[in-house]
Amino acid sequence: MLTLSVPAGVEHQWFTGSSAPAVLRPAPTSDFTFRARFDSDVRSASGHRLQGLVLESPDGGFLRFELLGAGARVQASASLVEGGRLTPLGWQRVASEAPWTLELVRVGAEIECCVLDAEGARTTVARASFGGEGANHTTVTSPGQRSARIGVYAGNAFGQGAPEHTAKVGAIELR
Repeated sequence: MLTLSVPAGVEHQWFTGSSAPAVLRPAPTSDFTFRARFDSDVRSASGHRLQGLVLESPDGGFLRFELLGAGARVQASASLVEGGRLTPLGWQRVASEAPWTLELVRVGAEIECCVLDAEGARTTVARASFGGEGANHTTVTSPGQRSARIGVYAGNAFGQGAPEHTAKVGAIELR
């Protein structure tokens, strides 16, 4: 089991100048499915606990797909970050108890962000078309272009009120 930890009181998000701990590897240049099972709870009485997947581009843009805990609620959220600007792609409330499996599926220039619950039920949270211009487009995964890195991360949010968090990743699969 892989564990990634962040201390309380300091925000750790996957954003510009990220201080969030991560394990990353080179991303495929063709179609893929990247999946990680998170066995850790993200619910928190204060602040937000985060754990998720990130797909970086060589030009610094990235797609992040994460589980976010806010009180007793848990949501899966997908966002695109380019030039320091965050564009939400979608979010979905999910079962409030671990484990959760997050999945990025790339077919051609399309990426689908899905969450699977403990019983294996699959919910699509967001779909994005990459490689063009305008909203929800970036060069993160243009066909034939090498995406810089793909992997898992852990974090927290809410400034000085950010809670500690240890993400437990039980399985990671790239095919």
